Amino acid sequence: MRYFINLFGESLRYWTCDISQETYNFMRKIKDENQCTWEYLFFDFDFLNSFGFNHWSELSEHPQNQGFLIGETNRIEVKENTKKILKITTQDLVNQKTLFPIYQVSFSNQSLPQLSFKRFVLIQFETGQFAKYSFFSDSFDINKLDFQVQQLDFGTFNQLLMAINYNNKRLELIQEDTVIIKMSVIEM
Repeated sequence: MRYFINLFGESLRYWTCDISQETYNFMRKIKDENQCTWEYLFFDFDFLNSFGFNHWSELSEHPQNQGFLIGETNRIEVKENTKKILKITTQDLVNQKTLFPIYQVSFSNQSLPQLSFKRFVLIQFETGQFAKYSFFSDSFDINKLDFQVQQLDFGTFNQLLMAINYNNKRLELIQEDTVIIKMSVIEM
């Protein structure tokens, strides 16, 4: 049988950008002169072009990360073909109030790479269908489902669902359909 796992709600993508002291001082000067925010500068394509970048993602030497926010409104649906067989919120994953956990959740910590001089985390908040996964199995066993949750050390959010495994195999993303709702910059 073919099974689908859909994730609906708010998610984010983020890029970790290390800036040299010289570049930071120049950017800081422009920011102060124009009395603008870091968001205004980092997400302004003309400003980025003056540094030789076409997109803010090019500022990062590290790969893009993305995750599904843990919250009461974000939901996970499991379907057997078109029949819905499980519906939970992401909050249910981390706040299991049962004697024995219903869902298998693996936690890990996200540690950012060593800081050079100045670091910014560029964040793009999105909403919609964050992910659609598919797998084949003779039957669905909730005990074979493993949710990979990562603890973050920046921002007001502190946990993200980063991946889902079924039967010890990481599920591959087959579809996503999100809309950007907000951009943010965290200076570290």
